Amino acid sequence: MARDTQPYRGRPWEQQPDESDDMYARFKHYAFEQTPGKRTYSDTARAFDVSPKTIANVAEDYRWRERVRAWEAERTDQVAESILARDVELADRLMDDSRLAEGLLRRNLADILNSGVRFTEVRDLLGLAKLAVLLRDAANNRPDQVVQLVDNLPDNAPASLAGLSPEQRRDRVAEMARGLLVAIDGGKAS
Repeated sequence: MARDTQPYRGRPWEQQPDESDDMYARFKHYAFEQTPGKRTYSDTARAFDVSPKTIANVAEDYRWRERVRAWEAERTDQVAESILARDVELADRLMDDSRLAEGLLRRNLADILNSGVRFTEVRDLLGLAKLAVLLRDAANNRPDQVVQLVDNLPDNAPASLAGLSPEQRRDRVAEMARGLLVAIDGGKAS
């Protein structure tokens, strides 16, 4: 058979109208059953008990390499679409988590400001703020990366509270809470 120069019918890696079942079986072995980048006509020839020259001729006639490149391009596109869909889903989940952390932080800060009673340790509030910022940053800028959340705060209170009386600590925490609320609201004082 002379080299096929007609446009493909259907997808290039599908059986073509003038391609016999035997020839298509050989193509499928070459294209799909061998490791990409390590495909050989010799392996296909052995699998079908024919000479490598026979396979080389058929491969040229039916444009095997061109058809395999088309199939690999299609697979690459599918993988890219799958990764993009996964990244969008991850970004959505991270943004939801950020909103939850932000809401929890907002409620705790509001409780502190409204009652003057400390319901949460300062380091926990700072951790929530850090969590909200990290999740939002990951969702907006790096959804394809795994986010590892690490609390680097010391076990004791922040240095800004050291040596303060309970009343001064409460005032300082309220000031910090107002600052965090302003930051959460995008820099707008409420």
